[in-house]
Amino acid sequence: MSDFKLSKHQDTFKTQKRHYERKVVIENKMGEIPRQYEGDIRRFKEYCTNTSQLIGTEALLDYLYISLTIQRIKKTTWEHRLAAIRKYLSVIHSIEFKGEARVAYELSAMRKMYREDQYAHLMQVRGKSAIDKRELMDTLIKLPIRAKAICLVNLVTANRPNEMVRLKISDFDLKNKSVHVYLKKQKRWHTKRLTPEVIIGASMVYLK
Repeated sequence: MSDFKLSKHQDTFKTQKRHYERKVVIENKMGEIPRQYEGDIRRFKEYCTNTSQLIGTEALLDYLYISLTIQRIKKTTWEHRLAAIRKYLSVIHSIEFKGEARVAYELSAMRKMYREDQYAHLMQVRGKSAIDKRELMDTLIKLPIRAKAICLVNLVTANRPNEMVRLKISDFDLKNKSVHVYLKKQKRWHTKRLTPEVIIGASMVYLK
């Protein structure tokens, strides 16, 4: 075999190996169930046990219907339950939802029910009540430097807990009074402004 053919054969083998390894990684990722789904999955399994139902799409539809009509949970909570249980059924019970036209039809109908007068209030998203800024700042000032820095950054950026945990010193741009935050839910980076209180205050000391 010539050197050219040998090199080409080796490249082909490496490419095939890389393709295989990629597929294995992707399959493993798709087979993971996020930890934030655990509570919803546990409650669904308990519901199936209490109502003597087999775990499957019929039980899923029944549970979601009861969640809406009896428990009257908010739309956002309902959608979270659906995502969690769908992932569980797909990974653990190998249920493929793409071919389940009836399931899609009933889920669509339930979403429409949320727009009815008797359920419309469940779609309302309320903001959190305002707090006294002076009282809050007085409390923060008493904290140790590191805790104060973390609280001030969180107060100004309104980062989620997982976003705060991922922050690194290299994410801060003090010269331009900003911090780069990775938004896990949106799968993108976002630059947030920092106030003089954060720059001059505890965070400046903490980041040195």
